[in-house]
Order: sequence, then structure tokens, then C-alpha cells
Amino acid sequence: MVNSGAVDRSPDPLSSTWAKQLVEAMPIPMFVVDAQHRLVYWNTACEKLTGVPAGSLLGTTRAWSAFYPGARPVLADLALTGSRPEDLERY
Repeated sequence: MVNSGAVDRSPDPLSSTWAKQLVEAMPIPMFVVDAQHRLVYWNTACEKLTGVPAGSLLGTTRAWSAFYPGARPVLADLALTGSRPEDLERY
């Protein structure tokens, strides 16, 4: 076996499956967004809390729609873009 020293940065399907199972098993409502603010996971506890099925939001940037009547960033959006401390006080 030759080790070229290069780091394999390809996605690891096992870790993706593991992450999904971890989020799904949480009794705490939880969702995950990617770097483009798209919902990639919406667990069952989140469905129960909001009444919104995962399938209606996954792949969208509308996490806000389960919590607010109008478009606004959710805390996960602010974490991705960086925010001022005064912005976080609303949450």
C-alpha cells in the first residue's frame, strides 16, 4: 500500500449515514442546514413540534416557515453567515 500523503476529502457515506441516524435518534427537535442554508435533516422530534413533515422542507431554504409567519433567518442561518451579538439577542 502506497501512502502519497494526500488527504482524501471525498464525502464519507458512512459518516453521512451516521450523522443522519444521530440527528434522527435525538429526542430534541433538531434540523441541519448545509453551507447554502438548505435543510438537509429535519428529525422526527422537529416534525412533532412543528407539525411540518420533513419532506416538505428538505432541500429548501425555508426552515423559517415552520417557526415564523414571514421569511427571516433562523439561528442556524446566522451561525453560517456570522452575526453581530445584537442580532443573536432576538433568539
